[in-house]
Amino acid sequence: MQTWIGRQAPREELKRLDFMVGEFSSWQTLWPANKRPPVQYRSVVQAHREGCDRFLRLEQFSDVPGIGLVSSTALYTYNRRDAVYDAYGFCSAIEEPLRFRGNWEAGRLVMISNPVAGYGGLERFRQTLTPRGAERWDFLEERWEPDGYVKHILGTYLLGAV
Repeated sequence: MQTWIGRQAPREELKRLDFMVGEFSSWQTLWPANKRPPVQYRSVVQAHREGCDRFLRLEQFSDVPGIGLVSSTALYTYNRRDAVYDAYGFCSAIEEPLRFRGNWEAGRLVMISNPVAGYGGLERFRQTLTPRGAERWDFLEERWEPDGYVKHILGTYLLGAV
């Protein structure tokens, strides 16, 4: 028996996130806060649609030089009332949960976080996820600074390269 919420789930909007479904890996570059030099590391992602068709769950793991082991979990969904994508994230490198909101712009999902206490102090992030066909997608995270957004993390995830 299907529940009311199951019948109301934003299935079509969530299908647009299917480019992230699967097991991926990426070599990423991190530009840390406080003007420290950039570092490179390998990131592994596993994402799947939940059976309820209400959200996509993404889990990420990496060993970042100067920070250590980092894991994060994000739940992506679509909010019909506000006509935006929402993501709720938890990361071992950030003390507080993150909430991102955004939408598609020129073929890219662009999401902006709420302010959060991070390793660089009070931070706000903008993530851009760009599908590049069936087997790869680009990830760009920018950190807000008084002069605007600056690169924070950049990488391309490749399917099955775990």
